[in-house]
Amino acid sequence: MDPSTPKYLRVAREEPQAPWVPEASKISGWRQLSRSFLELTGYLLRFLPQENAKSANEIPVAAPPSAAGDSDSAGPSRPTFGVLRLDAAEPASHDAPIPSPVRRFAESLADLLGELLSVQTALWEREAELATAIPLVPHAAEERHLAERLTEVLRAAAESVSARAAALYLLDEGTTELKLRAAWGLPARRMAAPPRSLKTALADLEAMLGHAVVLENTQDLTRWQSPEPAASAVCLPIAGPTTVLGTLWVFCDQPRSFSDRHTDLLEVAAGRITAELEREVALQTALEAAELRKQLESAKHLQRSQLPAVVPLLDDWEFAGWTESGDHLAGSFHDWFCGVDGRVLIAVGDAAASSVEAAITSAALRTAVRSHADRRGDVGKLMDRVNLTVWTGSAGDQKASLYCGLLDPRQGSLRASAAGAVHALLLGGKRARICSGETPLGLDPETRFAESRWTIPPGGLLLVCNSAVRRAKDNADRPLWETRLLPLLPTLARQPAKIVAERLRDAFDEASPESRDRSASLVIVKRAERKTAKI
Repeated sequence: MDPSTPKYLRVAREEPQAPWVPEASKISGWRQLSRSFLELTGYLLRFLPQENAKSANEIPVAAPPSAAGDSDSAGPSRPTFGVLRLDAAEPASHDAPIPSPVRRFAESLADLLGELLSVQTALWEREAELATAIPLVPHAAEERHLAERLTEVLRAAAESVSARAAALYLLDEGTTELKLRAAWGLPARRMAAPPRSLKTALADLEAMLGHAVVLENTQDLTRWQSPEPAASAVCLPIAGPTTVLGTLWVFCDQPRSFSDRHTDLLEVAAGRITAELEREVALQTALEAAELRKQLESAKHLQRSQLPAVVPLLDDWEFAGWTESGDHLAGSFHDWFCGVDGRVLIAVGDAAASSVEAAITSAALRTAVRSHADRRGDVGKLMDRVNLTVWTGSAGDQKASLYCGLLDPRQGSLRASAAGAVHALLLGGKRARICSGETPLGLDPETRFAESRWTIPPGGLLLVCNSAVRRAKDNADRPLWETRLLPLLPTLARQPAKIVAERLRDAFDEASPESRDRSASLVIVKRAERKTAKI
């Protein structure tokens, strides 16, 4: 203790604990292996944990190289558990070099031991992680139950050291004040007392540094004041691994000393309080997450129900499509519907946003397309109206991509327009045709979108997709559009549209998770081949 520190004030500093280290001596058969090694080679084999190789007769014991690594040398990615030390049994051989066969034998044992210890370490860590996978079930009266638990812990803490009272003070959100949140042995009116300023609470500040502050006689102190009238007191921190929550105070009526056993008992009580508070936070987070997951599943179900499930029943025409969003809300959509004149409107939309914002924008875009579908004679004007709706319905920060095509099934003509990152590909006839958008919707209300006119020949196939389909990459960072999706189309030319869409979806599922951060949508429109009459 520092000579300048008064005897009636004691600060108990918590010493850091040594990290857990696996021991080879506890491995079944290690002792017998060491004896057999001595009998065979004449060298004593010892494992020294947490040591580095300092001489030629010490071999490092490291974890095996990772599956992703190419180097076999021990480095930062290969933790070292210690060294295997070889000592000659005969004194005359102490200075002689270790024979090569013996050294290679010992190096092989070091590799085996390193792999075994790494498995032990991994098992130790995984079991600790699995211990946290317990369900958090709220009590019927959770708030009252928490208050009762905290009061019971405070009572047990005070009685374990023969104290009169105990109190729990927690920091406010600004970490400037300490408020009494729970107490045992104090008058009930103390709960209504105003919070204490942290900058004048010297004992609390010292305790928050990780120390137990023991005031053995408060009468002799001028600066280390107790928050409640008491002859002696102890202050301990209430803290988690990364956050300081407050302090625990224990009060006594008589000046007295507190042994290390007393402070250890109080530290256990402080840890229990910390666990109760963190459990409450975890419980609230889990309940909120469960409610959020429920809402997310409901929103995903609603999105799926709004996708077209019934294809237009038209002779010689087939329609198929899919929207894939994984575990997230879809920010894109595909759609088709028939008008009273028999023509079919095909749409693929994509919101230039992420998560919930993309889902909301995508739903608004789909609604705008269906609302303005009365202008079906001119697809360009339909895109102009949708663009104006997106622009006026946002603060100017919502952009979207859209492909709209108006198909006349009697003649096979297609009038289409595209905006933003959507792509259309027509296969059939003498050459393929491509349509891609440029300016996205919602960027400029004065933008006018051009209309293109195609004819889908008999046996022709129209593919429309958003940018997520074209930008997907496999695990080898190769673009799926060029390597998997496009090469599939010629082989599927005679297959039904539903089969074509399913095969393309199977190929898209090979995309790496990193390249599937956005939802993907695709539509296939196929015209049957012209039937030839048999003579």
